[in-house]
Amino acid sequence: MSNQIITAGFGGPSLKTMTLSSAFNVDLGEIHTSDIHTFVLPLRHNNNEVLISGSQTFQMLFCDPDGITFSRVAAMEGDGTDGRICYTTTTSDLDKVGEWSVQAKVDNDSSSIFDFNVFPNL
Repeated sequence: MSNQIITAGFGGPSLKTMTLSSAFNVDLGEIHTSDIHTFVLPLRHNNNEVLISGSQTFQMLFCDPDGITFSRVAAMEGDGTDGRICYTTTTSDLDKVGEWSVQAKVDNDSSSIFDFNVFPNL
């Protein structure tokens, strides 16, 4: 089982980079079923960070390969000035092989949708 931080935001060197739009990259290692990962996702408007320090509700929304969507309670990353929230998966969250999507939701505001793949274990 691996433990890895996955950060969506402006690129940088990584083991594997999946381009999601012209502005965002998600840095990924290989994710396997039942792995534990910390997702850190930004909320941005017009390429600027959204101030979330006064927000009440932080969620990470996941959509599995079968199209089933579920949410998890997330937390503000840092002091909230950079609009980032984080969630660390449990061993039962990423339980299916295939293409997944994740999105941050803070109060009534949502981030871009980021796609990633989950691979089988040996």
